[in-house]
Amino acid sequence: MKYEKIDMIWSCEGRVDKGSSEVLQTMQSANCYSLILGLESANQRILDYYNKQITPEMSKKVVKKARKAKINIITGLFIVGAPDETIQEIINTLKFGMKLDLDFAVYQPLYVYLGSEIWKEALSHGLIDEERTWNKSKIFAADIFPTAVKHDILEKLITNGFIEFLSRPKYLLKEVIRT
Repeated sequence: MKYEKIDMIWSCEGRVDKGSSEVLQTMQSANCYSLILGLESANQRILDYYNKQITPEMSKKVVKKARKAKINIITGLFIVGAPDETIQEIINTLKFGMKLDLDFAVYQPLYVYLGSEIWKEALSHGLIDEERTWNKSKIFAADIFPTAVKHDILEKLITNGFIEFLSRPKYLLKEVIRT
């Protein structure tokens, strides 16, 4: 964008493992205003389950690098509700998002999308009937995996986590200054 002399403000999504200081500084100098990062989880066991090939420490570092590069808005995306993920691991992820220097945190339940690896896992365990559920574009993992935290509990945890994120004095002060 800089090379082509395109003068516009833009945003993007990025992977934790691709956020070098040099890349982030170049993005900011090319008017990147907002960065959305797939931080996913605070728990290495869950990151490994998702095969993300990142660590919580990498997430911490990339947020710090983005701040140092002066990216204006940094949003963290988190997935909760993997099969076998415990309530404590979900709470760890919610609190992890609050500890990072994020402007926003988005906590989403894990969905099972048609054809995804987790879809194949559910099929192999006989948890879904491919003939009956093929027309659904996504299904909550909590609704089909018996070891997952139940859907209603997961939704309460997410809602409470989001409210707690928005109620932090640091967040409120930033928002007052921003407006």
